[in-house]
Amino acid sequence: MTTPPRRQTTAAKCARCRKLARALADAEKAGDQSKAVDCRVLIARHPHHDGPRDATDDGTRP
Repeated sequence: MTTPPRRQTTAAKCARCRKLARALADAEKAGDQSKAVDCRVLIARHPHHDGPRDATDDGTRP
C-alpha cells in the first residue's frame, strides 16, 4: 500500500504536525498499519492553520 503525496502547507511549521508526520512515517516504515491509520486520523482532526491558534494547544501533544 502506498501513501498519497502530502501537500506542503504552513502546517509544516507546526510542532504538532511535524510530530504526527514523523510518527506516521515511522509507523509506515515499520509496517504498523494500525498506528499509521491512527496518525492519519489525528492529522485530519488537527485544526486548520488558517485561523487563530487554540490557546490550549502548545504543540506538544499528538
